[in-house]
Amino acid sequence: MIDRNLYREMHEKAGERFKANPSKCYQRHTREVWSEREYTTRLESFEGAEIERIPPEEAASFIRKYEWKKSMPQFLKASYALRVRGELLGVTCFATMGGPIPNICGLDLVPKTICLARGACAPHAPENAASYQTRWACEKAFEDFGWCVFYAYSDSEASEIGTIYDAVGWDYIGQGPGRPEGSFHVDFESPDGPRTLTSNALNHDKDKRIFRAEGWNESKGDPRQYLLHLGWKQKNQPGKGRWVWFEGTPDEKEYLRSRCRYPFIEKPKRVPALPMASAPDLGISKREAKRRAWKAAHPEDSGKSNREIDTIIHRAIRAGANDRTGRAPTVLESQDESDMEIADDDVAGAETLAERRSGAAGSVSEGG
Repeated sequence: MIDRNLYREMHEKAGERFKANPSKCYQRHTREVWSEREYTTRLESFEGAEIERIPPEEAASFIRKYEWKKSMPQFLKASYALRVRGELLGVTCFATMGGPIPNICGLDLVPKTICLARGACAPHAPENAASYQTRWACEKAFEDFGWCVFYAYSDSEASEIGTIYDAVGWDYIGQGPGRPEGSFHVDFESPDGPRTLTSNALNHDKDKRIFRAEGWNESKGDPRQYLLHLGWKQKNQPGKGRWVWFEGTPDEKEYLRSRCRYPFIEKPKRVPALPMASAPDLGISKREAKRRAWKAAHPEDSGKSNREIDTIIHRAIRAGANDRTGRAPTVLESQDESDMEIADDDVAGAETLAERRSGAAGSVSEGG
């Protein structure tokens, strides 16, 4: 049973915390407010873990509670649960998307291409639960449906950079692959602020029901211009980062990688703290303070020129790694992306998932 009023209250609280501290992703705040309410203790192991298909209704209740979008994907195809000793602790949802988006490895492979569209874990799920369920839900979906090309998004609007996908070996193909450099999505914010119409929702609203609900009809011209006339504000949003994963035998995976239409590029990094207040005291410029902070956080870049460091920082900021207040997250602040992402230093833990699956840490259910 979904308590809609309670869910709304908890998401509003998470939203307020996110606005105050966007260095943590939105979904991390959601997890924390629920943890405070339910006083749950994190499970210590995956003993008895299973991945199994579940009906949409069960997935929807969990996603509306813990996922930052608070809704199921429009074209849902399958949902998988992470259960530990029978308790539902995570959900992964796969969905199709229209247009050219799924054309990642060629038109002939579009029917075997699927989007990992939603995912969340309960606050007390074991450490690395996000990586566990992401990896094995994809394998189960491959076994059940034959999908072999998977893609997912990291959304800068929610302060995500895709840490979980990086941790379990996905490849990064950039923001809005196929779009011109510097392109963006256009959302609209209501005159009084609380409502946002996303470009995704408007683009998929073929009957223009959203516009009609605001009083638009064909006689009033361009529907987006009509929203502006009503006082709605245009918000340009950077493209979401896109990640890809391939399933199959090692040879099949390598073949799919060779078919990918987009180059695999450098993965996003978090922007470290920029000590602007201390810059004058040190007798250096703000730009130099940024460079020093970056090199301290990323020693592998310490030998690069100032121009190269400036370019790296600029790209990281454009990738959505900084928050929208202009203050970049500090290195010491949590780098946990969301319930679907884990910290960078947990990569080694993600690499042991195969051992967990075959050992006492749990097994992947063959049912569904």
